Amino acid sequence: MKIRRSISTFMTVTGSLALLLFIFLISNSTYPLDWRGTVLLWFTGLDPWLLINHIYLQGSIPDWAWIAGLTVLSTLIWGRVFCSWICPLGALLKWFDKLGLLLPKRLGIKKQKALEAAGVYRYYWLFFIAVVFLLSSNWALFVTPFTLLGHELVRILLGTIPWVIIIIVLATLLLGRFWCTYVCPTGLLLALISRARLYGYTTNQSCTQCGKCTAACPAAAAPGAEGRAREWCLVCGDCVEVCPQQSIQWRATMKSGSIRRDPALHHKTTSRRQFIAGAAVLSGAAAIWEMTQIRTAQAHERVLRPPGAQPEDKFSTLCDRCGRCIKVCPTHALWAMPLSSGWIDFETPQLIPRRGNCDLCLACQEVCPTGAIRPIPVEEIKIGRAVVDQSRCLAWRDGKLCFLCGEYCPYLAIACDDMTRPWVMEDLCIGCGACEYGCPVEGVAAIQVFPLQNN
Repeated sequence: MKIRRSISTFMTVTGSLALLLFIFLISNSTYPLDWRGTVLLWFTGLDPWLLINHIYLQGSIPDWAWIAGLTVLSTLIWGRVFCSWICPLGALLKWFDKLGLLLPKRLGIKKQKALEAAGVYRYYWLFFIAVVFLLSSNWALFVTPFTLLGHELVRILLGTIPWVIIIIVLATLLLGRFWCTYVCPTGLLLALISRARLYGYTTNQSCTQCGKCTAACPAAAAPGAEGRAREWCLVCGDCVEVCPQQSIQWRATMKSGSIRRDPALHHKTTSRRQFIAGAAVLSGAAAIWEMTQIRTAQAHERVLRPPGAQPEDKFSTLCDRCGRCIKVCPTHALWAMPLSSGWIDFETPQLIPRRGNCDLCLACQEVCPTGAIRPIPVEEIKIGRAVVDQSRCLAWRDGKLCFLCGEYCPYLAIACDDMTRPWVMEDLCIGCGACEYGCPVEGVAAIQVFPLQNN
């Protein structure tokens, strides 16, 4: 029993270390990045969804594909060890699950019944996520663990409320590992792969079906009446610790002679016909979702993207809204777009020159995990183009001696006529926003940077 507990403790330690490492990497995503940017990208590459995203949306296999391959390979051998040993969000929710045990019987909520009731719909949700993804919407990637946790950590570091993680934590306190088992796209994908795993928890003939493993399991996946842990087992070892007969063993799942099947479980499974019917409904729902992905006209006309961003239509598809580029920006020029900009642009990064100009440090290119911001040379960057509003410019409107926009411009792209009135040399302007940032006019600047396609 001591050995079994030490294995469970070791899993907790490794997951906690992964969580601390991820928090360290996100919180220290500051310019210059040095080795931290590379480690963060490689760590994130463990999620197979990121590899699928890269292959499907960019049509190429990245150099780090083998990292995601390790996750798939380990799942084929041992099941969802990634979710218990490595996933930082899984480690965080494990601690809150343990904390939830201190609540008086989970405030009257029957956790196991709730988990089993939701179990029928887990793969419907995965199907919906897959269809949304195939329709070129990266909202599916947003709810994967690295992206979601990173996004919420950035919100905390920027002083905003991490409302998504708060909801997930509350659900974990009351329902255990509900998110990891029934919502997380990475967890559901690995659960499918885990059906072919070589090793897992099984019971032997000494099992008395006391139900303690079922009550202790945070994912409703304990061997129990079936005699073998289900494919969504988190490999946490809780069932092993509470088994009074020590009948739960870690062994090859192909040795299924002792595995029992409870007829009462069959009515909870979904038939092929039911799944096809449900899949058809969800495909329609996903199509409707995609049709509702609208962008407001104001956002489309004014939005500026980070240096090296893909063309607008491709950028909104590739961006997973992780917020890393916003965190790493040294001038605080990048901000998440509000919901009022439309679902397509919501939470994607935009450059707001009035709050800070881009000094082309290119750190945003280093931390982008999806390729939405490409690593391109400085000399090839064109963010936008500055335009002088003569009706607001102090020099043009009032004849005052003001040339601050030209003084701020690091590329000498603003000249003045014989009356010291500024005008933009378009061939030199890259749209860094320094002129707009330095304009002394209150409110909307007299010189603004616009996307190239709108000039």
